Parts: sequence; structure tokens; C-alpha cells
Amino acid sequence: LDPELAVTAQSLEGRVQATLSERRLVIGLLGTFAATALLLVTLGVYGLLSFAVADRTRELAVRAALGLSGGGTVRLVLAGASGVTLAGLAGGTAVAMASSRLLRSLLVEVGPGDPVSYLGAAALMLVVALVGALVPAIRAAHLDPVEALRKD
Repeated sequence: LDPELAVTAQSLEGRVQATLSERRLVIGLLGTFAATALLLVTLGVYGLLSFAVADRTRELAVRAALGLSGGGTVRLVLAGASGVTLAGLAGGTAVAMASSRLLRSLLVEVGPGDPVSYLGAAALMLVVALVGALVPAIRAAHLDPVEALRKD
């Protein structure tokens, strides 16, 4: 109708990409923040449980001196770490489920109460916690009780 009018043509795929670009940016940023948070939580849980087990070295040495085997030491430490971890997972899951309602609009093909996501995160944290406790537990199981008690 007007030969001076600029004509812009865009494919349907191009229009869809332009429409979704902002949402992809937000989701990408949230994913990056989530990965960073997961890394920090993993390091924190590992460090906390390692410190807690190292702090019990004297107690574990006394138990070993009274006849607790190396396997018993590892089981004792892992049982304590499992109890603390399961309590933390229960509280963390409750808080995550309550706060996930706020992010409902950003979730795509995943509901706010998606059991696979929660079980995956819980399993990862449980593994991290047990490995965090296992390494110092094995170290404590191989300690000489006399040497461990002499250090304090």
C-alpha cells in the first residue's frame, strides 16, 4: 500500500525465540544460582560433619581403648551423622516445599511439589553427608587410642 514503508519479515521460529529469550535468561540465572547454592551447601555439610567427627577424636579414642573395633567406630560415626542429616533433610524439605509456591510461575513441566526433584536433592545431600562423615570416621578408626589421647 505504501512503497516507502519498511517491511520487516520474521519467521515464526524467530518470533518464538524472541518471546522466550527473557524467560530463558531468568531460568538460566536461577539455574546458575541454584548450582552455586548446591555447591556451597555441599561444601558446608561436608566441612561441618568432618569437623564434628574430628572434634570427637578423644571420645572415639576412649571407646577404642575400651574395645570398640574400627568398624564399630565407623558405624557409630555414620549413625550419628545420619540422624543429624535426616533431621536437616526433613526441615529443609518442609521449607523448600513452602517456598516453592513462590516460584510456581517460573517452573516449566515441573510442579512445586515434584517428588523426583525433592528425592534427588535429598539423596545428594545424604550422600554428601555420609561421605563427609565417612572420611574422618575411617581416619578415626585407624587412630592409635594412646596417641589420640596424648594429643589432648
